[in-house]
Amino acid sequence: MKRTTAIFALILAAAMLLAGCKKEPLPAVYTVYSYGAPYTIDTQSRTISDGTYTYGYEYAASGSSVSFTYPDGNVYSAGIQSANSSGAGGLSAGSVSADYDYSSGYTDPLSLCYALASPRETKRAASSGSNHPFVALLLCGVGIFNLAAPKASWYLSYGWRFKDAEPSDAAITLSRIGGGIAVVIGVIMLIA
Repeated sequence: MKRTTAIFALILAAAMLLAGCKKEPLPAVYTVYSYGAPYTIDTQSRTISDGTYTYGYEYAASGSSVSFTYPDGNVYSAGIQSANSSGAGGLSAGSVSADYDYSSGYTDPLSLCYALASPRETKRAASSGSNHPFVALLLCGVGIFNLAAPKASWYLSYGWRFKDAEPSDAAITLSRIGGGIAVVIGVIMLIA
C-alpha cells in the first residue's frame, strides 16, 4: 500500500510540474481611469501622465503623502488617508498643498493622487482556455472513465486488494458523481 501511495504521489507531482504554474508580473506601465479621465502610470520611472503633461511622483517615507513634480518644476503634495477608519478599503486622497495654483492649467495634485489610488484594470489574455491544459485533459479523462466504467474504477482503487469483492451501489454512485464533477471541472478549465 505504501508503494502504491508513493507511485501515485510521484505521478501527481509530475502532473503538477508539467502543468507549469506561474503568475505573470504586473506591467510597469499601466493606465487607470479616475473620474472618467485616463492616466498612464509608470512605476519604474515614477511618472504619471494625464495625456498632455507628465508629472513625477514620490511617496513620503511615512506613506502619508505623495509629492508631485510638475512640468514647470514646482513640487506640490497631496495627503493620503485610509478610505475608512479600519484601514481597509483602499486609499483616498486628502489635503493638497496650500500653495497650488488651480489656474495653472495642470492637473491638480488631488486628482493625480486619486489616479494613483485607483485600482489597476487587469485585462484577460486574448487567448481563451486554461494555462493548464494537461491537468484539464487529465481531469476529463479520469472523469469520463469514472462515468463510463464505475466498477472498473472501483476495482482499480479498492477491489484489487480483496478477493471476490464487489462494489456496493453507493460506491458505484459515488464513482459516477466524482467522474461527473471531474469532467465539469476539466471542461471549465479548458474553456475558461
